[in-house]
Amino acid sequence: MRFLLYNIRYGTGSGPHFHRLLPGMGYLRRTGPRLESLIDWFRELDPDVIGLVEVDVGSYRTAGGRNQAEI
Repeated sequence: MRFLLYNIRYGTGSGPHFHRLLPGMGYLRRTGPRLESLIDWFRELDPDVIGLVEVDVGSYRTAGGRNQAEI
């Protein structure tokens, strides 16, 4: 069995621009294509079970306030 545990950081991305201006500002970004690229990566790995950390369950970050785990 293949288990994947991954912190998606609300699908907002990471890197040097994540905390631009103030610490934590990256959490105010929308998910956009970053979530789609994560989904593609998960599919490539083909795990049996995926455990996600810091998942947005429906806020302004996701299109239409959708649950990221359901997407």
